[in-house]
Amino acid sequence: MGKLTTRVLDTVAGKPAAGVAVELYRCNAARNLLVSRRSDSTCRGS
Repeated sequence: MGKLTTRVLDTVAGKPAAGVAVELYRCNAARNLLVSRRSDSTCRGS
């Protein structure tokens, strides 16, 4: 299985953005939620 990484930055403050919702969907005829996470203080999905 492949790997997906994210980086979530607060461009106004110039630092990692904690607590931002990150969701991954598979979209065919319907939209299926695969993963739901929140970014942590290192700007990575936790």
